[in-house]
Amino acid sequence: PWPGSLGLWRRLDEGSWTAVGSIDRRATMGVTASTLRRGPVALWDPGNRLDVTLWSGTIAAEGEARVLAGASRAAVRAPSGRWDVFQFAAAEMVATQTWRLSRLLRMQGGSEDAWDGIDAIPAGAPFVLLDQDVTALPTDLSDIGGAVTFRIGAASEDYSQPSHVEFAVTPTGRGLWSWSPTRLAVTVDATSGDVAFAWVRRSRGAGADAWGLGEVSLPEISEAYRVEILQGTTLVHRVDVSTPAWTWPKAERDARLGPAPVDVTVRVAQLAATVGPGVWRSGLFHLCPTRPEPLPSPDPQPAGSARPFTGDPAMTETVRHGLPLIEAAQAQKHIPHNEALAALDMLVQAVALDRDLSAPPARPA
Repeated sequence: PWPGSLGLWRRLDEGSWTAVGSIDRRATMGVTASTLRRGPVALWDPGNRLDVTLWSGTIAAEGEARVLAGASRAAVRAPSGRWDVFQFAAAEMVATQTWRLSRLLRMQGGSEDAWDGIDAIPAGAPFVLLDQDVTALPTDLSDIGGAVTFRIGAASEDYSQPSHVEFAVTPTGRGLWSWSPTRLAVTVDATSGDVAFAWVRRSRGAGADAWGLGEVSLPEISEAYRVEILQGTTLVHRVDVSTPAWTWPKAERDARLGPAPVDVTVRVAQLAATVGPGVWRSGLFHLCPTRPEPLPSPDPQPAGSARPFTGDPAMTETVRHGLPLIEAAQAQKHIPHNEALAALDMLVQAVALDRDLSAPPARPA
């Protein structure tokens, strides 16, 4: 049961503690009661539903317009420990303290790396509703990467009382990580053989979802990116650049990889002065003398990567005709716009696959 206002203490050294805040509201938390599977990005997800069992509290959905404006956010912890942030426009109570969430918006808040290497988050995963009742622990930049020990208990009691619970956390500075870039593309100059890389920046800054501001905001002191080229799991080249494009001269490419066609993983992350690379955007490409070709991949995982996200071309293009989708932080306006593109993609040049089929297909289109 909720004991009322909680006091939060931080250990300074052995036996020395200081009060650092209080928690006056109980967050809405629980566990998932069903499996959450990977779904579409930058579109409403009409197929996936998630059942969650709460330890206390209730869940109420907002209308679609308010969801597009940022309401009804929640997070589920993936097996990796990363949190997947999503939104929901429908919530139905289906059992005691259990709600079914549907009409989802997936991988919000730059959280797509929670899905690296997995296709589903199994039932039993921690769940939290991201509303005004969530309290952030008081940490700062100097705490990143080190263990910080707290005690929490009734605000009316001293930290030394047995009712207080001690716990330790290691801050990662996740809220400062840059979001992964989008529209990663690679081209080869037919004359010189130089390899050109380009991508589009996304922003975690305020106003990134506004139409009228032109270029999205830059929360960092300066614009910078890290580009890495891997052959299999071996890093063959790394470079830091100040613009969302970079050209790899043919002579350097041949010195690293040889002149023959080769498959490589290309990944890009925006750099922050405080925490370094943010979330990576990756793609597998076949580099040949005339042009590079994106390769389908189940989920290439570069070894030793701290913050990898394996890009899936189907997540930034419509399935049939490759129409470009606008990702978040170019604005939540991307949702209705992309819905229109998806509908166009489904209807244009429709064809019959079979006119003599007498039984339903195993997997309807």
